[in-house]
Amino acid sequence: MTQILSLSEATSAIAARVHARRETYRTIVVNKFPPLEPLTVPMILGQYSRTEITGKRGERQRFIRRQDAICVDGLLETPTALSRDFLTVRKLRERRLPSDRVAINGGAQRIPFAPSFALPGEFDDGFYVDIRAAYFSIMTLMGWDVRYNPGKYIGPGAPLDFPFPDHKIARNSLVSIARPHTITKMLPPGGAAHIVSTNGHNPYLNFQLSALISDLLHVIASHALELGAIYANTDGYVAPDDATRRRIEQMIADFGLSARVKHRGSGRVLSVGAYEIGDFSTLNHTRGMAISARSNVVDIDCARWLQKNLEYWSARLGGNE
Repeated sequence: MTQILSLSEATSAIAARVHARRETYRTIVVNKFPPLEPLTVPMILGQYSRTEITGKRGERQRFIRRQDAICVDGLLETPTALSRDFLTVRKLRERRLPSDRVAINGGAQRIPFAPSFALPGEFDDGFYVDIRAAYFSIMTLMGWDVRYNPGKYIGPGAPLDFPFPDHKIARNSLVSIARPHTITKMLPPGGAAHIVSTNGHNPYLNFQLSALISDLLHVIASHALELGAIYANTDGYVAPDDATRRRIEQMIADFGLSARVKHRGSGRVLSVGAYEIGDFSTLNHTRGMAISARSNVVDIDCARWLQKNLEYWSARLGGNE
């Protein structure tokens, strides 16, 4: 059985790993990553760090960005590294895969991980509704090491006592590091980029967690569209009127999750990632851009089964705040 560490014990163990990394790498906190040229040693380029991968212990350099970092025991560290540290000190790994693992495995070939839909149109009083901390809320309810086989069984894992619940990047990293991904290595002398898969040596892969989150997001998006939404993207939906907004919020609550309104007002949808509501406009929204409808929302065969099970576990485990 997995040992449940107290929050202070987990934080202390994470801090010890942060200090140990300082002995391996000369960590430099920067506001902006330095230029790669001239590149003299091989380097891994991450979204929140750049790390030299050759050289003597303690002399290899690792750059982290100050604006993304979290302070632990007086040291700044990247949110992704801290998420990996948490899973390590808690000894969390994917539960034993079901015999018909094809139902959850396959990475990007299974279904699109996140749903997206856009029906271009205008509205007088619309709402942008999203699921509050969607990934983290699902993990808080069912655990990072959830047992999931679509249409057959779903069971909660260990309680999620994550020490950084208010840091969006850190909590979402618990999902991103559990999915197949690649890293970029830059090699001297010319700085040639090599894209390398981490799947062969990623101890944090968790196809059951990824499948549960993906299935649930597609089911909720499908319901939201049936209830009148004209836009869906991952965990956010545009309701063109108040009645639709209320129906979507109630539907989300039926899954044991909570919704919030981020934006309200007149506006319009142009395409996925391009909309305006009230005073808010997406960064890539322009008056002259092309209008395009789009949908990759997948009908999940076990949608009703999934909803009933989430309702059951939400009631039994107390749901989310």
